[in-house]
Amino acid sequence: MNYSEVHTQKVYDINGKNDKLYQRKRFLGFTLTQIAGLVIAAGIFIVMTFFLPPPVGLSTPGWAAVKIMLMMIVIWLTDALPSGVCAFFMVNLLALTPATDYGTKITPTTKIVNALAGFGQKETWLIAVAFVLGMGVIKSGLGTRITYKIMSLPVFAKSFKALLLGFSFVQVILGPFVPSSTAKAGIFIPLAQGILTTLGIKPYTETGKKSNNASALIIHTAWMTNTAGSMFATGTAGIVTGLALMAALTGATISWMNYFIAMMPLILCIIVGSWFCMIKIFPPEIAEIPGGAEEAKKRYEELGPLTAVEKRSAIIFLVTLLMWIFEKTIHIDSTTTAMVACFLLLAPVIGVGMKDKDALKSIGWNAVLLLAAGLSLSAALSKTGAAVWLGKAIFGGLGIETWPPLFIIAFYTAFMFITHLGFAGNTGHKLAMLPLVLASATAFGLNPLWVGLPACLASTNCFILHTMSPPNTMAFGTGYFPLNDMIKSGIAVTILSFVVIVFFAMIWFPIVGIPFYLD
Repeated sequence: MNYSEVHTQKVYDINGKNDKLYQRKRFLGFTLTQIAGLVIAAGIFIVMTFFLPPPVGLSTPGWAAVKIMLMMIVIWLTDALPSGVCAFFMVNLLALTPATDYGTKITPTTKIVNALAGFGQKETWLIAVAFVLGMGVIKSGLGTRITYKIMSLPVFAKSFKALLLGFSFVQVILGPFVPSSTAKAGIFIPLAQGILTTLGIKPYTETGKKSNNASALIIHTAWMTNTAGSMFATGTAGIVTGLALMAALTGATISWMNYFIAMMPLILCIIVGSWFCMIKIFPPEIAEIPGGAEEAKKRYEELGPLTAVEKRSAIIFLVTLLMWIFEKTIHIDSTTTAMVACFLLLAPVIGVGMKDKDALKSIGWNAVLLLAAGLSLSAALSKTGAAVWLGKAIFGGLGIETWPPLFIIAFYTAFMFITHLGFAGNTGHKLAMLPLVLASATAFGLNPLWVGLPACLASTNCFILHTMSPPNTMAFGTGYFPLNDMIKSGIAVTILSFVVIVFFAMIWFPIVGIPFYLD
């Protein structure tokens, strides 16, 4: 085979001892894996359209929805298309196949309206405006100020172990307003690199010498961008996606405050447990941070007094948080609150001073488009009966409905942890696997929130591989640790998280109004 171009790029082997150059062959910009994904997806379309009739118990529209879902799973697994392109691809497939042939009247207009149904979901706009809130935290300077202030506290700066824990809790503070784990990684990973430089620690790929300080700090910082944010319904794009899927597929919703009450003790246990694992697996060679608190305090003082933009932004964020907390009392939906906050941040004079041409560049539009298209596909799976059919087909033979609750929640949570190993990112994994879990759970009479929230957490918290989330990839790209350090510590923290999630689902969730079964 003749290839149109050959790209040479620098990568590190699994042991990280030496970097090496290898040539990845591409055809028209696609790798062999991506080409294979596109070919397999096309094969699924052809076989299921022309050679396989719908199975007994599933309608033609439902069969078309299943076909699109299988195609997208292959594309997501092979990373064959960018997320934004995937969104438009899904919409086209939905509009041009029988997958959207549901409703009282079927016309070309109703088909495209159904194909675009996810774009009108409130959760789609919640994640869009949440990106703007995250921009406000960063652009206004509040994020940097909060970080330096917390890291200057003696309790966090007196030792490396305390510093590691401090990095986690700073991300908890920023959690409600910065849903982009990539944006948070962009703040904290360079800060962690600066601390390592101050300690005289150089990247592993430069020296060939591993540092436990570097492995613990860089890896744990990347993990916490997702984990700490999981405490809040607006804290990560993955959680917003999961909650949106639950609402679209089952009608199950949860308020911002109720979600926080359910998740706070659980996530705190994972954060502290993860920190404990890291200091045991990677006992720091440098235990003390020379002048740690003083350096952070110095940087904080260099920022000077609060600027007018910071004051305005702080007021907007505080009011937004209070409105989320008292959502049920004031009868204003969390998405509405976020939309108002978004407008105030972008508005002239009272906002963060963004120029018109830059105002909306901070929104991760690819993620928004993918979520919207994914919700349209989920609606098709739900309304055609395909989701329930798939859930029963995949899980029905296991007799899950007869299992005790402990085994049920352990199975679904493990399923989400394990299947995520093959997906590069949270959104694609949730769009592919969460509908199966929710559909089968609902068919078996289980409470979709009780099953869905743990499944969401298992999908969002990515610990083992550098390919499982952008922050993990960014952390590995620093070259400060070998990949097997992330793998071995990631396995330990995954097991810990699994135990914590299952325990709280069994004990805490029913106490806060999330029972095992539907009434």
